[in-house]
Formats: sequence, C-alpha cells, structure tokens
Amino acid sequence: MKVIGIFIILVLTLGASNYLNSQSSLDIYLYSIAYKGLNNQTELDSVNKLFSNKKLSVAEQKLNKIAFANAIDQLGNHDKALELMKSIGVNSENEEPIILSEFNVAMGNIAIRSQNPILGLKHFKEAVAILENKKNIPIEVFQAKLMTLGTG
Repeated sequence: MKVIGIFIILVLTLGASNYLNSQSSLDIYLYSIAYKGLNNQTELDSVNKLFSNKKLSVAEQKLNKIAFANAIDQLGNHDKALELMKSIGVNSENEEPIILSEFNVAMGNIAIRSQNPILGLKHFKEAVAILENKKNIPIEVFQAKLMTLGTG
C-alpha cells in the first residue's frame, strides 16, 4: 500500500513539475514534497533516480539535489547530506537567487540538525538577505524564508 502511495505522489509531483516547466518558475517545493515522508535511503534514492531520468534544467537539477540532501539529513545522515551539498556547485556570483537561498536554507537545516544552531541561524539569515531586494521573487517565497528564520 505504501508503494502505491509513493507512486501516486511521484506521478502528481512529476505532472506538477511539467506544468511548472511550462511556466518557467523555479521552486523547490515540488522536489521537497516528493521526498517528504520517505523513511529510508532506498526510497529516497528511488525518487532521486526518477528525477535524474527526467530532463531537468541545470537549475532544476540543483534544486532537486538540495531537496534530496535535505531529505537525507532528515534521516540523520548529516555527513552524506553535506557531501551532496558540496557536490552541487553553487556559485554565488552567477547563480539564480532562489537557488542560493534554498542552498542556504538547506545548509541551515543541516547545521541545526547537527546541533549547531548558531551556524544554522547564519545560513537562514543569508537566505533571507539574498531574496530581500529581488523584485522578481514571489512574495510567498520570501515569506517562507522569513518563517524559516522564525522557526529555525
């Protein structure tokens, strides 16, 4: 039964991903929701493989890897999550603001789960600062980052 549930989530997520691709919008939500509730590394790897087989832009690939690393970290494998985050290759000068922001949120989450709240808060503040003066970022995305600061 759980396999059917995971399959339904993946079909809906991939369908929504196709819709967003047509709207040319970058958002980590669809990738994060695909990994949510998965309880072991094998399940996470299966979802990641599905996204890896899909034609994603470089930016979408980075968002998927960030969501994947965050899911790995939630299982308690902080070192593996950090290694994956290092492999993403985020360049602060040429990167989309949303990717930089999501990268910092994920690094903040990893830091907090690794018992380093000061570093986590620093990353959360950076995530908000990156989006603060960007006019093309939806207000909902910015508000979500502000809420991360409040709950982190």
